[in-house]
Amino acid sequence: MALLSTFDRQQTKRKNPKGLRSEKIGLMGPFGGGNLGDAAIQKSMIDNLRQLNPQIEVYGFSLKPEDTASRHGIITYPINKAANSMDYLWWKGKAKNSLTAKLTNLVIDGRQKSSKSLLQKIGLKILTNTLELLAWLRAYKNLKQLNLDLFIVSGGGQLDDYWRGAWGHPFTLLRWCLMAKLSNTPFLIVSVGAAPINQTLSKLFTRITLSLASYRSYRDEDSKKYIEKIVGFKKNDPVYADLAFSLPTDSYQKSLCNIQHKGIVGVGPMSYCNPQSSWPEKNERVYQEYLHKLSTFAVWLTQQNYALALFPGQTAHDQLAIADFKALLKRKNVADEQIVERSILTVDELMSQLVDLDFVVASRFHGVLLSLLMNKPLLALSYHRKISMLMTNTGQSEYCLWIDNFEVETMKDKFDSISKNHRKIRNQLAIKTQEYQFSLAKQYDYIFRNF
Repeated sequence: MALLSTFDRQQTKRKNPKGLRSEKIGLMGPFGGGNLGDAAIQKSMIDNLRQLNPQIEVYGFSLKPEDTASRHGIITYPINKAANSMDYLWWKGKAKNSLTAKLTNLVIDGRQKSSKSLLQKIGLKILTNTLELLAWLRAYKNLKQLNLDLFIVSGGGQLDDYWRGAWGHPFTLLRWCLMAKLSNTPFLIVSVGAAPINQTLSKLFTRITLSLASYRSYRDEDSKKYIEKIVGFKKNDPVYADLAFSLPTDSYQKSLCNIQHKGIVGVGPMSYCNPQSSWPEKNERVYQEYLHKLSTFAVWLTQQNYALALFPGQTAHDQLAIADFKALLKRKNVADEQIVERSILTVDELMSQLVDLDFVVASRFHGVLLSLLMNKPLLALSYHRKISMLMTNTGQSEYCLWIDNFEVETMKDKFDSISKNHRKIRNQLAIKTQEYQFSLAKQYDYIFRNF
């Protein structure tokens, strides 16, 4: 489904792109780690901005600059120390005899030593913090040299301290906000989600960042209310849908696959609480119970003559879950020909898989969202309120189960209901996603014409 109707596209062209102010835009977020939802958000933002102004220059600021640059074809910079924790090369720079290069070599040598004295540990900490300060100065210098028209915190659930506490993303956002202000660059926070924000310092950092931003919008009412209640920041800011709903989908066409089954059900196993993954909470029992129940349901689907299409929402850690899930299916005697599996490393590859599906069972937020975008009847296993709210907002709340206590028999009943009502569900989703796309188109236009 296109973002704008033919009439809307013609109206956009009549407005004369040369009159648009913004030509150089920076997009920031904790993306680049293989999360296809994050990649879909950035692809949506980039495609829609270029639709308004084909000559726009886009720069990325992410956790993994190489990945972001490769996926989106844009020059990308690291957003914090975590983006360089493996080799510190960005800190080091190109000059071999520079101060930063010498300090970086000392840090690398110090980290490689198996045992360190207390004095060495203190010295290493001082060197690391010195490099961090130098990295801030270098980042500010780059930002000044780029002379951006806008610096955008680009969607996703960026208002939280879930992953590394207050000194993780809350501090990173504040730092880049201050640098943007110092370089006289408008700092926009666009269609973001919020929660959890638990630490007092995180709330302070977030409140300052929001107050300094030139523009703010949230991806759902829940996030806006959470910020008002927990952070104590209350403004009359707009609420739009998640930016991934504005992903242009016209290019994704159903393949002419000849599968002798009743239909194809997409299943997106997730590394929920997997101790071998990056999931913050580690619980082998919870992870195994989740996979066991999901695989039991999947076996029932094959008995109903459905094929299973396995897909990841995160290209690294979800592959671990998919491998474990496939092993369970094999032990339960599911034949190989009943499993459809493609190599999925990019948003385009994921969307090409989703377009072929008849139904979906998913747990990751954007696995759910992108399925809804493609108007696929869906059963969601929610691990977070944001997924439950997404299903509620799209009129699908009865098909959302909590991941920690769902029952296989309930899944079967829900799936039977989805199967019986699939035409009605598809029509509901088509109307809702078009509504989201239209409102997001207005937000893109507003940003372009006012900043």
